[in-house]
Amino acid sequence: MQQIDIREAKLDLPALLDAAVKGADIMITQDSQPLVRLSHVSADGQPQASGPSHGAITTIAAPSISALQAQAAANLFLSDQISDRFMSGSPALDPVANVWRVPFLLAYAVIGPVGQTGEILISAATGAVVSHTPLEEMKTAARALYEQHREVITSPLPYDLTGAEMEAMSLVGGFLNDRLPDRFCADKPRFDRDTLVWRAPILLSYPTLGPIGQVGESTVSVNADKILSFTPLKEMKAAAQTLIEQHREEIEAPLP
Repeated sequence: MQQIDIREAKLDLPALLDAAVKGADIMITQDSQPLVRLSHVSADGQPQASGPSHGAITTIAAPSISALQAQAAANLFLSDQISDRFMSGSPALDPVANVWRVPFLLAYAVIGPVGQTGEILISAATGAVVSHTPLEEMKTAARALYEQHREVITSPLPYDLTGAEMEAMSLVGGFLNDRLPDRFCADKPRFDRDTLVWRAPILLSYPTLGPIGQVGESTVSVNADKILSFTPLKEMKAAAQTLIEQHREEIEAPLP
């Protein structure tokens, strides 16, 4: 059996397919591990060991890793490497290379995905990362998308807010950005007339789902110029983990 690394195979795939049709048995590998086997079967569907064949067809191994598993692997890579503003899209199987091609998207909790910034290839055999768009290229693409969609991204939320409410919400949002991942956001505050403070709920939110639940609260001074208190960060992270477990199937589901 002939073995060839996937990088070489990509450069000469037509010739490899022709060789398989003519009777060659070819194993495409990555890091010495088998990924794809190219072989041929006779017209009656029976495998042939070697030699030319009339009416032969090339067969490619079915993926061992599902689309959902590939997307989960892509999201795990993103969570380790880059801001929460990036998420994975729906995977597409490349049967010849035996990889899942998963797009990287820039997304915001209120408006959802705004465009693609790159791609990651996940092995359909092992679930390992084969390659990805360089992180700096993705950040550059994200900045360009932000500029294109700045007006929508920075527009007020789809409910009416007074100036003081906006200031209180913005203050809490900045506080969260400095201390927690982008999945945490401030919701519309309410004014507590008994204590004369603004109370802003803190939510866990995902770009494709929107807010999935409250994890804490912050209080802001009556003039909306100072944060007075907030739920301890450790408690908010614990509450967020509980919400993630409750909504895991929706969070990890491929985009429609």
